[in-house]
Amino acid sequence: MTARPANGGIFPLDNQLGLNATVYSPQMGEKMVWLGGLAPYEQCEAVFKEIGERFVPASSIWRQTQRHGERLQMHVEQQRLPVRIERVVLPDSIHDHDQRKAVSLDGGMMNIRGEGWRELKVGAVFDIETRWERNPQTQELDEMAHGVNVHYTAVLGSQEAFTPAWWALAVEQDVPTCARKGCCGRWRSLGLECG
Repeated sequence: MTARPANGGIFPLDNQLGLNATVYSPQMGEKMVWLGGLAPYEQCEAVFKEIGERFVPASSIWRQTQRHGERLQMHVEQQRLPVRIERVVLPDSIHDHDQRKAVSLDGGMMNIRGEGWRELKVGAVFDIETRWERNPQTQELDEMAHGVNVHYTAVLGSQEAFTPAWWALAVEQDVPTCARKGCCGRWRSLGLECG
């Protein structure tokens, strides 16, 4: 009788434990990705060894981060598809709401391992709330504006990649349908007027 080579096998607990192309469970993968977002991969390896009493190589943490990062990026891009600027139909202005909103953007440079310096673009949308406070110069009570309920989006990439992300956040936060908004010049580049 000739022995046949084994091409692969199925371990019955793989599905039950949630194992797939990796030896790590989904829960362990989440912890690896979470920790990989907080510290360099080599430090993450040391944390797992010291605190978790488990050897998890830095290369495995990197692979998990890449794998889940790609899934997250695809998910975010799918969410942004329905709110592209050309697809959103705004109601008549008589349906605008009274909550005052503001938008702002900023950016900074980040040194990405293996890629060098790249620009991070950040957009914020927030409600404007006024409160009576004592003016430090005049000592009189004045109505002061404050930004509250701040929501952010960020993109590491080009203006073309950032604009849909910022627009999706604005639509989600009802900025296009607010009667009064405060904004920077870039907002006008999206074809919206400030009031």
